[in-house]
Amino acid sequence: MKLFIKWSFLVSLSGIAGIIGGLINEDITTELAVGMFLGILTFIFIYYAIDKSLIKRNLEDRRKSLILAVKIKMALQLIPFIDALAGAASLNIASAIVHKGDSELLYIYLTTILTGVALSWVVGVIFFIVRLISKNLQPSAVNAISE
Repeated sequence: MKLFIKWSFLVSLSGIAGIIGGLINEDITTELAVGMFLGILTFIFIYYAIDKSLIKRNLEDRRKSLILAVKIKMALQLIPFIDALAGAASLNIASAIVHKGDSELLYIYLTTILTGVALSWVVGVIFFIVRLISKNLQPSAVNAISE
């Protein structure tokens, strides 16, 4: 349960810019709130499952790299370009798949999922950069940064 709470916190904070952007730019409806919540919950479960898998396979170094990558992505929200670009692209793709008027819930959920996929790609790039850098650092330095 502690691990699930940890990922709930990390994923929610990592997506806070998109959540705020979505709430500012839209009329707040039940469908909007539920769609965003379900999309975020989807990524909480995904990251939780990845972390559980890393724990089960005793890949603590990769686990720490993943957590550090998510924390770096969270800090990158201070530069809103990345989140804004991911959100705008997701809105365009989602509107080509589902008309908002047909199902606002599905539209918002799909937009949240697509934004999450784009931002998870950013986390993946950061993860690989962290892994490359950590191979050249002392393990204690990586441990101190990721905790």
